[in-house]
Amino acid sequence: MNSERAELGIFFCRGSATAEMTRIAASAGFHRIGSRQIDRLQIFPLEAWFKGQRPDLPAPVALTIPKDKLAAREKRVRRPDPAQPEFYFGIEGHEKQVRQGQIVNPDVLPDEAFRADDVA
Repeated sequence: MNSERAELGIFFCRGSATAEMTRIAASAGFHRIGSRQIDRLQIFPLEAWFKGQRPDLPAPVALTIPKDKLAAREKRVRRPDPAQPEFYFGIEGHEKQVRQGQIVNPDVLPDEAFRADDVA
């Protein structure tokens, strides 16, 4: 907890806490949140977790954060110009249907794509 500068910590253990573990947890002290006082280091057995019990944690505080005014703007969608040629560079191992008039990298096409009638 000290190296991470944590205010609270939970130590999950497989069995019951030993006397030494309890002593170290008690020496960590308490953390005060409002009128509540919570142990800074809690030892929590996994058996209790799987029975549905949970460690003593502070309740989350609802925060109201104003929305970013820039995020409210609608993003411009860039639409391709139909008059411009498209280049298709496929990914090896995946064949894609080639549209009529589309310019294709010949290295990614199978040999069957090159037919005698010059239609891809």
